[in-house]
Amino acid sequence: MRWQDMTSEKEKYAAYLCSREWAEKREAVRERSLGKCERCFISPMEACHHLTYERKYEERLEDLQAICNRCHEFTHGKNDFDPRDYILLPNLDDSGGNLLCPRCDLPNVIAYCVQLVRPTEIQSAVLLSLMCDCGLKFKMVINQGGVDEKSVVSFQLRKFSKGE
Repeated sequence: MRWQDMTSEKEKYAAYLCSREWAEKREAVRERSLGKCERCFISPMEACHHLTYERKYEERLEDLQAICNRCHEFTHGKNDFDPRDYILLPNLDDSGGNLLCPRCDLPNVIAYCVQLVRPTEIQSAVLLSLMCDCGLKFKMVINQGGVDEKSVVSFQLRKFSKGE
């Protein structure tokens, strides 16, 4: 039986998600996202999420989002952990001096909040709240043994002066 002919909505939707039509839409979303989650922009795409069900079974590509499992669980309220709040982002440009935005892949990132975090007496970490010109806001944690307040301030000033 074709999924279009099923009378039970639950069975019809489950069959649709196994159909060639859905597979083609999911693959088009994967190509658009370059295989990355379009919510956190870091993790690989693991699912295709409906942003709206207005056109269920006749979705447009803009109705769908490439999404990783952790973002998908958060979106559906199955987990309180939001991956967008705690992104570890080691991506630097070829010179190694500028952070790259996970969305636009350009070095247009400015730190607007820098916090020194001391998980232990020996280790230090820096929590950066970052924003890109493309509008994406994200956080980054830098774990280093020898970070002090002076190096955090110099990093902050360098990033702010670059953005002016």
